[in-house]
This record gives sequence, structure tokens and C-alpha cells, in this order.
Amino acid sequence: MKPQLISINQLNKQSHTAYYDLLYQHTNGMRQHYQMLSRNTNLNKDNLGKNNIDAITMLIYKKTAQNVNEYLMTKEFRLPINNFVLSFPAGLVEKNEDILIPAIREIKEETSIICNQYTKFDFQRPILSSPGITDELGQVVIVELDGSETFGQK
Repeated sequence: MKPQLISINQLNKQSHTAYYDLLYQHTNGMRQHYQMLSRNTNLNKDNLGKNNIDAITMLIYKKTAQNVNEYLMTKEFRLPINNFVLSFPAGLVEKNEDILIPAIREIKEETSIICNQYTKFDFQRPILSSPGITDELGQVVIVELDGSETFGQK
């Protein structure tokens, strides 16, 4: 038997996230407060755990003449750790947005690559990025470039 959710209290709300306090009652009767971060700024007892895809990460690669996959990563400054990181291009998905749209948009924004009809997209099963602290649901998109893509303004 799982713990019972008693209440959800929003502690802080920003433009793309909200911080919540959840009150649970365990099967032994003990109550526990638990804090979490969500991209859902209107979280409640009815929609907790029923989230849509919030974010995408793209594994972008191109085969070399030697048939070796070369992967594209970005170097960017991340405020929470006060340092630069190497990561795969990623971005947020707007409400009711088809996953292909933010994939194409984020690839252009972060790498200046403009995808075309020959760019291959393979959508993987959605994953929870860090379920101990957030309900963010992410989608991994594998992107194969064929070399015919162009570069635009970043």
C-alpha cells in the first residue's frame, strides 16, 4: 500500500516552475512533509503524477567517412552549479506542443543547425529526469544528421 497524499501547498511560483510542499500520511499513520519542484505551476492532488513531456534532450550525431558516429555537445554556463558544463542540446516543450517542433527549434537555437527533410529523428520513451526532487518528464530525441543541413544565425 502506498502513502496517501493529504495536501499540496504551493510555496513559490516562477514563470516556468513552482515549488511545492506535499503532505503525505504513511501506512503506519506517520505524516511527512516533502518538497518538490515542478514545471506545472498549477499542481494539485488530481494532476500530480499525470504530467506531459516538459523537456527534451537531443543526442545529435553524424556518421563520418569511416562510419564512426560523432556526437555534438554544447558547452554552457549553468547557474545552479556556477560553472560550465558539456551537455547535449536540450530545451523546454510548450504546453500541447508536438515534440518535433521544440527539437527543431532547440537544435537551431543551441547549435545554429537548420534541419531539413533528410534529418532523421528517433523519439525514445519519456523518462523522469530526477524523480527524487521533481516531476519533470523528459524525452530523448536521437537526431542523425546527413551533412545536408545548413547553418543559420544562432
